[in-house]
Amino acid sequence: MATAPRIAVLGAGRMGGALVQGWVRAGLVPPDHLLIYDRSPNPDILALADQGAVLNPDPSEARPADLFLLAIKPQTWRPGAETIAQHLPKGAMVISVMAGITLPTLAEVFPHQDVVRVMPSTPASIGQGVNLVVTPGAFSADQHRQLQALLAPLGHTEVMTDEDELNRATALSGCGPAYVFLLAECMIKAGIEQGLSPELARTLTLKTISGSAALMEQAHETPETLKTNVMSKGGMTAQAVETLSQAGGLPDLMREGVAKAIQRGRELAAPSA
Repeated sequence: MATAPRIAVLGAGRMGGALVQGWVRAGLVPPDHLLIYDRSPNPDILALADQGAVLNPDPSEARPADLFLLAIKPQTWRPGAETIAQHLPKGAMVISVMAGITLPTLAEVFPHQDVVRVMPSTPASIGQGVNLVVTPGAFSADQHRQLQALLAPLGHTEVMTDEDELNRATALSGCGPAYVFLLAECMIKAGIEQGLSPELARTLTLKTISGSAALMEQAHETPETLKTNVMSKGGMTAQAVETLSQAGGLPDLMREGVAKAIQRGRELAAPSA
C-alpha cells in the first residue's frame, strides 16, 4: 500500500488487538492513523493511545477511514457497527474477524462498503499468525492486493472457497493456538506434579513445543512419522503416547473439540444466535 491507511477499529480485545499490534509493529499503520472503539482497552491499546491512536472518538470521526476492522464479539456486534456504518465513506473496506457472522448479514449493515471476512489467529501480533479469508464475488483484483498487503505482515494467508469452509478451517487454525496453549498448560502441570520446579517445567515445555513445531515445518516427514521416530519399542515415549492415544484420549478429544467448534460457528451464523 502506497500510503498508510486510516483504520477504525470496533473491539480491540485479543483478536482485534493482535491485528492492530501486528500492523503497528510491522510499520504498516502508525498509531496516529488508528481510531479505536473499545470500552475496556487493555494496556497495549492504552499504550497505542499514548502514541497517538484516538481512543473512543465520536463515531463521526470515522468518516475518513479507509478501512473498518470489526472485531467485537459476534453476540453483540450490530448496534455499534450500525452506528459507525453511518459515518464510513462509500467504498471503504470492512474486515470482519467475527466468527459466524456471514457476508450477507454484514452487507445488511454495510450496503455501501466492501465487506470481507478474515479469521486470523492471535500469533498475528508477532507476525506468525494464520489468516483465513473469504471475499464476496465482486471483490476486485485491486482490493485483493490491498487486503494481501494488510495481511502479509501478520503471517500466512489462505483464501477459502466459501463461508462454510471458512468456518471449518477456523476450528483448526483460528481456535488452534488455544489447543496448543492447553497442551502446554497440561505438560507444565504434569511436570510440576512429578517434582520439577515450575520454572524448569515451563522452560522445558515451551522449548519442546517450539522446537517440535520448527522440526515439523522443516522436515519432509509427516507428523505421524516424526512421532514414530521419537519412540522406541517399550520405551518411555511409547508408554506415554500409548496412554494419550487410548480410547477417549487425545485423538478422540481433538476430533470432538474441533467438531463442536464448527457446530458453534454455525450456531453463531443463525439469526437467533
